[in-house]
Amino acid sequence: MRALLLTLAALGLTCATQHHKHSDKHKSGFLQNDDKHHQHKDVKDNHLYIHLIAHSHDDVGWLKTVDGYFSGTKVDIQDANVEMTLDTTIAELLKDPRRRYTQVEMKFFSMWWKNQDEQMKAQVRALTQEGRLEFVNAGWSMHDEACTHYEDQINNMMLGHKFLLDEVGVTPRIGWHIDPFGHSNANARLFAEMGFDALVFARADFQDAEKRMNESSMEWLWRPSFQHVGKKGQLLAHLMVDNTYYPPKYFGFDDNGEGEGPFVNDSSLSTFNADWKSAWFINYVTELATHFRTNHLMIPMGGDFRFINAHLNFVSMDRMIDYINEHYPNVTLLYSTPGMYFDSLYAANISWPTKYDDLFPYADHPDDYWTGYFTSRPGAKWQVREGQAFLHASNWLYALKALDLGSTEQEIQEILAAKNAMLDSMGIYQHHDAVTGTAKQYVADDYTLRHVTAIRANIDQVGKMINRLSYRSTGLSAHYWSQCTVNNGTYLDCPIVNNVNKSFIVTVHNPSVQTQYYQRVKVPHTAYSAQAWSASANKFVDVNSTVVCHKNRFENGYSIQDCDMWVENKVDGKALSWLFIKYDAFAPVSAPGMNRFQYLTENAKGSLFSVSSPEDGSSHYVTFQIRYYQADEGGDNYPNTDNVPSGAYIFKPKKDMQFSLPYVNVTRTESFNSSFMQQTTLYYNDAETNRSARAIIRAFAKNPAVEFEVLLDPLPASGGGQEVTANFFAYDLDSNDTFYTDSNGLEMQERVLNYRPTWTLSTDEPISANYYPINSAIVVRDTKQNLSMVVTNDRSQGGSVLDNAHIEFMQNRRLFFDDSRGVGEPLSEDGRLGLGIQVQATYTLHFVNLTATYSKQRFQQLIIDDPLQYHFAFNYTLPESAEAVKAEYQVDILKDVVQQSASGQPAPVKFQLFPMERNVLLVRLENVGDLFDYPNGTHLANTTIYIDIPTLAKNLYYQANGKQAQLSGINIVESQMSGNQNLTNMEKNKFNWKGLDDNQVVEPTMPKDLPNYLVALPAQSIRHFYVEYVPLTQKKEEVM
Repeated sequence: MRALLLTLAALGLTCATQHHKHSDKHKSGFLQNDDKHHQHKDVKDNHLYIHLIAHSHDDVGWLKTVDGYFSGTKVDIQDANVEMTLDTTIAELLKDPRRRYTQVEMKFFSMWWKNQDEQMKAQVRALTQEGRLEFVNAGWSMHDEACTHYEDQINNMMLGHKFLLDEVGVTPRIGWHIDPFGHSNANARLFAEMGFDALVFARADFQDAEKRMNESSMEWLWRPSFQHVGKKGQLLAHLMVDNTYYPPKYFGFDDNGEGEGPFVNDSSLSTFNADWKSAWFINYVTELATHFRTNHLMIPMGGDFRFINAHLNFVSMDRMIDYINEHYPNVTLLYSTPGMYFDSLYAANISWPTKYDDLFPYADHPDDYWTGYFTSRPGAKWQVREGQAFLHASNWLYALKALDLGSTEQEIQEILAAKNAMLDSMGIYQHHDAVTGTAKQYVADDYTLRHVTAIRANIDQVGKMINRLSYRSTGLSAHYWSQCTVNNGTYLDCPIVNNVNKSFIVTVHNPSVQTQYYQRVKVPHTAYSAQAWSASANKFVDVNSTVVCHKNRFENGYSIQDCDMWVENKVDGKALSWLFIKYDAFAPVSAPGMNRFQYLTENAKGSLFSVSSPEDGSSHYVTFQIRYYQADEGGDNYPNTDNVPSGAYIFKPKKDMQFSLPYVNVTRTESFNSSFMQQTTLYYNDAETNRSARAIIRAFAKNPAVEFEVLLDPLPASGGGQEVTANFFAYDLDSNDTFYTDSNGLEMQERVLNYRPTWTLSTDEPISANYYPINSAIVVRDTKQNLSMVVTNDRSQGGSVLDNAHIEFMQNRRLFFDDSRGVGEPLSEDGRLGLGIQVQATYTLHFVNLTATYSKQRFQQLIIDDPLQYHFAFNYTLPESAEAVKAEYQVDILKDVVQQSASGQPAPVKFQLFPMERNVLLVRLENVGDLFDYPNGTHLANTTIYIDIPTLAKNLYYQANGKQAQLSGINIVESQMSGNQNLTNMEKNKFNWKGLDDNQVVEPTMPKDLPNYLVALPAQSIRHFYVEYVPLTQKKEEVM
């Protein structure tokens, strides 16, 4: 950790320091971050310590909405009232100093907190300082680990951790993911880099859990992404017994629970039960202790929405502790917290078994693989990904606003409120019953409403920033800037729907570091031409463009002509560009010229294409096909099954029809070719089965990948449950039963058919047992040819490679039976008309020969993760002359910021900005490169790029204020992953667990930062820095 005051010697600046009163309080806690580990004394050998963990698992939406769960309404659906849980629990803690409680979800806690007076807030802070109220995990929600993108995971935790630090003054150190349905390497690694010492969860494949119980390895040292981050990514994992976070039987004291009644220790009562309950409990924990490696056991005392009546729970726990401690001298029960428990394990000073792979997929029964939710509610999954892109793009603009000397305090507060509204919505959407698609339909509708409301709260603020930046850079201004927030819809979803046959301005914002060359503008017809703003010519100039139209069919069968205007125009990374789209009845037609792929024919494997590689000109044969699985409907009474159907959680093909079938055939094709792009459209239709679809295949002159835009019309209700996949088959590859999938968009994981790295898989579900969550890409590789096929996707989906070099992604599923995992509804999204929903998804495909070039997978990911943002103006004033203004604000933010790696291979870099207050930014720097994409034997040093943070900081300031603006100084402080701790202090306080294989593994050598504040970013690294500006220039007049 470095706290850097950059002075005149480094930046040509003078130095001064200014702070806001509130930020002083925040920074004090941030910088000190004292050691909060519990101290334990007088621990005896041959003595069993039972840590009772009082907790409530509070879903941020599932069977009820977020507000419904907090306020306790709709008791007929579920008796859950988080407000009463917190009210009564805090009251009970204040009554008795020995009681302890564990709180998790920050969204609910923040809702409760805003209603408390200062006296109550002070009491809560005191409880945390005494260690009696422990916050664990502390994300805004308990996010899912399969369907979430790593950026959303970080943002979710960052929001919760900031709230907790600002309001309560604590930093959580234990991960608590007891309900997500499988666990990823990326999430574990990020948690470790947030400062978490340990991670508790309750779900692992039943075969894995059984093996761990037999081998006393229910706790292990997890080392995810070891080749990239080494031991800094490690934490101790704890798997709860029997895949549950509930108490042992007979000890569910909550009246909202199992109805097992209180612990009665008064022997004069006829209901006295302390004797037999205690005897049962001692037998239980004594046997359980044989499966663990220390004399400490963690026993959860809670469950879903428990402790509504905390008095009932704590009284029975008091009596239980007192009675057992009095009658069983070799056992000690104690109120505990996860932090206390793991402090005890660390004090035991033993070495732990290690694990390097992830925990996907998850099965709780031989037939029941929870791989359906990887795809469930695909529209919501797309909405989440669009929201992430919008959040990051808008935050970049807000960061400039926070640095702008002309910003008023009201304007600063408005952008911070808009940012927080978006973070709140996105944090809720990461919940493990939200993005997963496993909530009730009306709850899913509520998630969507919250999301749309948050975006609307931001669009006005974003439009103001676009107008300001447009005027400063070009002299262009507009009355109002609108956005097309449904980027995969039709022109009817965009502002042009009310402005047909008009010329208009489009501001194109590229939030990615990657230069982009092609813009897509939705239009109703072909009568348009395009110009782009030229800074050197100080005017709009003609650029290549073309309009391609196709038939678009809606759920009700109604069809329209929908058109895409493609413009060839270079948009630099982290920059704006301006297009003038002219209504032109005589718009020229682009001459043909592109020939990157050829549509050849239809065969048994689908539509056959020849795809050429732009690097070496080699051609490869590929087929694309839409296929489907007939869903198991349960009740089939096959031997040795539980007769559970395919549902929102579980993917289960029909028992006697395990493999997929062609869904619908191509009935018509159209092709288009221009000088810079080509397109083939495949139309699918079957009137007998009422199935239809469309696939548009595109290629662009300067893009390495071929794009497949696949539109599935509503899945018909007739014919039973259907689970539909997009399939890509390479003829000239041998994948040898091995493929690779991303981990939440980070490191690629090796997958081998019907195999698990740390236990032996036995299954009669060969399809669903080999499905994995895909958030970015699947890769198949022929090691003999050193040839790979890379297919990326645009949202969370289930996917696999079940046959040689045959990649499949599940795009939509419609089911008519519930899979008995709690939601109580079948997954049948009926849409607005009751006919089902359309789902459009985009895939990109490219081949790479690593002996000749490098993979473009991660560069494609940069564009997918941070797509172009389009802002439309139909009432505008074209620029006249504003050369002086433009020159002052024409700043290349990336100039002299990135130094590429020693290997010479470009690195896929990401920057994200989060305005925290006036003149304070949180900067996220990333290198999403992966050793997977480098030649074997490559060291991290050869993947490392260096980021010049002072130069980046200055460039941002100059773009916000002009090149004449002056700074007194810049303070730069590095934080850990969630932004709530000074990195050095976090690393000092973090446990250094020992692994049984420490003498056998070689930790990678981590590249060091260079002088002059050049920050090292090897492959897969993510670093966060607080940047505080100290302006010298005073507030100036607005330029418009």
